[in-house]
Amino acid sequence: MNKARVEAFTDAIVAIVMTIMVLEIKIPRGSGWLAVWSEKAYFLAYLISFFRIATTWYNHHYLFTTARWISKRVFWLNMIWLFFMSLFPVATGWISEQIHSRVAAYFYFLIFTVWAITYYVMVGILAKDNPKN
Repeated sequence: MNKARVEAFTDAIVAIVMTIMVLEIKIPRGSGWLAVWSEKAYFLAYLISFFRIATTWYNHHYLFTTARWISKRVFWLNMIWLFFMSLFPVATGWISEQIHSRVAAYFYFLIFTVWAITYYVMVGILAKDNPKN
């Protein structure tokens, strides 16, 4: 698999997901700080989601620069990882609007957990596929 194409596609999906999340921020209905504060739940969920994605994307970039090639297994794990990342805007929006909902909290936690597990499995397989790096 062409490593550069996988990296470019991943970068595009990360940018799209982060853009969707920022577009979900509601414009305050007033001109004071209380209007901004009323959206604190989304800002908190957005902050957590944004920095989790940013940190993992940085590590993903470093990991892929050290790899010589990408196997089909890594390609498909990367796609699964991106799929769960694409659900972040939904999970982030839902948890911020239903802050006391257990179902929303479980969904948010489930998306992050499966996303993280997929990433760590991908890291392990990529390391096995590229032993000298």
